[in-house]
Amino acid sequence: MTPQHRFRLANLQLAAGDLDASLESARQALDELAEWESRFGTPPPTEAANPFLAGGEPETAARILERVWGENTFAIRDPSEPERSIDAGKEYARLQALEGLGTAEADPGELVEQIALLRRAWRTRGLSERDQAALRLASLDYVGPALAHAPEEWDAWFDGWERYGFTIPAIWQGFLAAAEDPPDDAEARAKLDDAVAALGSDPYDPWVRPGDLYMPILLARRAGASETVEALIERLRRCPLRVDSYDPGWGAWGSLGLIH
Repeated sequence: MTPQHRFRLANLQLAAGDLDASLESARQALDELAEWESRFGTPPPTEAANPFLAGGEPETAARILERVWGENTFAIRDPSEPERSIDAGKEYARLQALEGLGTAEADPGELVEQIALLRRAWRTRGLSERDQAALRLASLDYVGPALAHAPEEWDAWFDGWERYGFTIPAIWQGFLAAAEDPPDDAEARAKLDDAVAALGSDPYDPWVRPGDLYMPILLARRAGASETVEALIERLRRCPLRVDSYDPGWGAWGSLGLIH
C-alpha cells in the first residue's frame, strides 16, 4: 500500500469514527514519505491533515499544509470594492492552517504567534493601512476560529476598521460584548441570535461550513446559551465533512468531542 493509499484509508477510517486507526494510518503514511517536509521530498496530500486535526495534533496538520501550500501566492477580493483584489502574498498556507488550528483549539500561544506573523507579513509587504485592514476583514472567516482563542490579538486585528468604514460582523460584536468587564451577556446573546439567523434554517445547506458553525457554538458557550450550543452541535453533526481534501471542520469535531 502506497502512502497516498494510506492517507485515503486514514480519512475513510476517520469518517467511520475510528480515530485511533485513522491516526495510526496517517502517521505510518507520513513515516513512509521520506523527508516529506523537505522541498526535495514528496509532499503529502492536503487530506493528510484531517486525522491530525480531529486527533488533537493540529500543529502536525499545519506543518502538512505549509509543505503543500507554503509557496503559494494569492489575492483576496477587497470587501468594499468587489472589482478589486489585494495581493496577500505567500500566506495562503498560514491562512488555511489558522482555521484548523482554531477549530482544533491548539495551544493559545501558538495561535497568538501565528496570527501576529500573518499581520506582520501583510504589514511588511508595503500595503497601505487601509488594505491591511481590508485583508484582515476579508480573511476573518478563516482566521476567526483562531482569533477567538487569542484575545490578545483583537485590538490589533480590528484596528482601523471604523476609520475605513468596515463593519465588525455580528458574531464578533458578540465576542467583544462577552469579553467586556463585566460581560454584556444580553448584547452577546443578541448578536449570537443575529449570527445564527444568518446561517439560515436548512441544516443541510451546502454553503454552511463546519467552521461557520464552530464560531456561534463558541460564542454561545461564552454567553451561557446552552440550548443554542446543543442545537448548533446537532447541526454540526449533520454538516458534511470532506475526506478527499483538507477540511478544518475535522478540528471542530475533535475539540467538541464528536469523534473519539
